[in-house]
Amino acid sequence: MGDTILIYSIWKSPVGLIAAAAGGCGLCRISLNIDESGFIAKLEKEYQCKPVRSSSSFNLLERKFDAYFEGRNKDIKCKLDLKKTTCFQRQVWRVLTQIPYGQTRSYKWVADKMGKPTASQAVGQANAANPFPIVIPCHRVISSNGALGGYSAGAGIKQQLLSLEASL
Repeated sequence: MGDTILIYSIWKSPVGLIAAAAGGCGLCRISLNIDESGFIAKLEKEYQCKPVRSSSSFNLLERKFDAYFEGRNKDIKCKLDLKKTTCFQRQVWRVLTQIPYGQTRSYKWVADKMGKPTASQAVGQANAANPFPIVIPCHRVISSNGALGGYSAGAGIKQQLLSLEASL
């Protein structure tokens, strides 16, 4: 295996289990609604290393998520490791962070905001590849016709997050 050292933690939330992993350059993955063995397998494949569980290393992040779910923290800020992402994905995600808490925008709106009006489908693909759900709020992006569109953790969790934000 590689020289990469990853630590991870898993905790309960109102939308099920949240798993997070970090390396020396910051947070590298968050997964919602995933089991521990599936999360570890994904990390081992992507980073070619055996991650080590370290719940105490994620206490601050867990508190930030708790505050988000309670409506006390509308934006979770943390150092993100974006090395395994593309320039286009980072452009999309930068726009997503401009969508206000409790509001939604369309894939087309994101593409237009980027100055790439024909890139709605590519925006959707970048959303699907988002390794930091909630932190980079891809759940706030819906179809132009008002349909939810996809979500890596499932449409039910996307609806839960949108409902939570709208009610607080």
